[in-house]
Amino acid sequence: MSTAASAQPPALVDADQAIRLIADAHSCVVLVGPKISQDLGLGSALDEPAIKAANAQISGVGAEARNEVYAAISSYCGRLLTASGSPVRDMIAALAAEHRLAHIYTEDAHTVTLVPASASSEQVSDIESRSICIHGRITHFTCKVCTAKSQLTQAVLLKAMTDKPIACDVCCAQGALADSSNSADATFIPDVLCARENEQLALELAQSDAAAPIDLLLVVGASEGASTSWSATASVLSLAATQTLVV
Repeated sequence: MSTAASAQPPALVDADQAIRLIADAHSCVVLVGPKISQDLGLGSALDEPAIKAANAQISGVGAEARNEVYAAISSYCGRLLTASGSPVRDMIAALAAEHRLAHIYTEDAHTVTLVPASASSEQVSDIESRSICIHGRITHFTCKVCTAKSQLTQAVLLKAMTDKPIACDVCCAQGALADSSNSADATFIPDVLCARENEQLALELAQSDAAAPIDLLLVVGASEGASTSWSATASVLSLAATQTLVV
């Protein structure tokens, strides 16, 4: 364990020790690195070749290339349906139940492995509302008209693959789904193709959290494979936290 003023690195502790140590912490922020998804065999959605190319603003040529992007998203979302839970999900649920959880910042493009299978719909909604996917959520798409985010279901992806318009759940705008981060004519875009915008937003939210008291920063699943955006977010939060624990 270390304080923000200490030059020593934070101590490695297990999840049970971390739960005991948060007893006196009124405000906790959880920072989730890439190792959890790596250990669960999911890997990073942004490392999928088609998604990586689309985020690099390389537009596909024709329906075949476009559908490779949608198929990569569909395949990853399918793997999430059978994914095992993270070993820290009970710790996160305990923080939320005790009203000690400020935010979760995650390197993953999803929150599926962070929510206990036994969680009620209210608990799921609470945890997800406090979760910030640094690179965006593979399970959502963004409306360019009203900026609302909606569930990117298999039905939506099928419509996109068959050139059928999709609709925004909030403003009811209709249009096409983008297949790269520079698809200017599309009305909607998969959230993971807005990686740069999401990374900037995560950093701004971290700076906002840092302006308020952070009693405890819990870092889980950290590894050398973390992105520069994750590291920048971690730096902002760790400088502001009274205590930082690595699980």
